[in-house]
Amino acid sequence: MDNLSLQEEWHRSFGNSLPIGFSCRELLSDRWLRIHSLPGAKRYASTDCERHEVLLRQRSVSNYVLGDQSECILFASIFDRGLKSEFIKIFPKDIDFNTYINNSDDHGDFEIIFSRIVWNAARYEELVVEIANDRACPVLFANVPAGSAYAPYDGGADLIFSSHFSLVKAREHFSLWLSERDDGL
Repeated sequence: MDNLSLQEEWHRSFGNSLPIGFSCRELLSDRWLRIHSLPGAKRYASTDCERHEVLLRQRSVSNYVLGDQSECILFASIFDRGLKSEFIKIFPKDIDFNTYINNSDDHGDFEIIFSRIVWNAARYEELVVEIANDRACPVLFANVPAGSAYAPYDGGADLIFSSHFSLVKAREHFSLWLSERDDGL
């Protein structure tokens, strides 16, 4: 899949949002759900039990939204180009990234890179740990044909579903992991 066809397919499934969690959350709010990695919206794990809980929740939601063994796109957003080589080292060694967007204008200086992957939660567990500990760049995994996405962050994950109906089902399924705030954050 070349960059242009990926951009076209992304646009069909996700509209004008960028493949970044906060962009999808803002522009696809009718399909967005956030889960917290720990009870009480605690941001960082401090015990082995909590670290296990973070991985359990991340594995559960990622498989639910993406589908285990589904063909997906891994997007990584580089907002500090000086750290790009450090961030790349965090990913599995066989990931071959291509440039999706290379932006340098009045609106900011950033790059979004991508790679086609097959989703397997265990394969990306180390990356999720780095993200959970705020030691990685923003990442979004998307099952583009299905119109669903998973964007882990330090504290939880933003999930995008293909429809409002799918969102409602997921909200029921993961009800114990959701925010108590009205805005869902």
